[in-house]
Amino acid sequence: MADTPAPDPELQFAINLARLAEQTRCYNVVLLDVRRKSPVTKFFLIAAGTSDRQRRTVGDELAQYGKQNGLPAWRTNGYDAAKWI
Repeated sequence: MADTPAPDPELQFAINLARLAEQTRCYNVVLLDVRRKSPVTKFFLIAAGTSDRQRRTVGDELAQYGKQNGLPAWRTNGYDAAKWI
């Protein structure tokens, strides 16, 4: 019987954020694993939205999910213009 590797909680958190983005009508959702490329972050989530209001709402929901799970956003940019957050 082979040992199954323990699930990676950080990867699961990132996947849950991507799913949440999809559930809030984002499209072209892409989750990049940058653990071997970035000294600043492990995952990078990209998702397109339909309007400024929708992008802000998604940003708020993702930030709230992080807080609830003990991983608040370290920094955000672009919220006011909502072209990218």
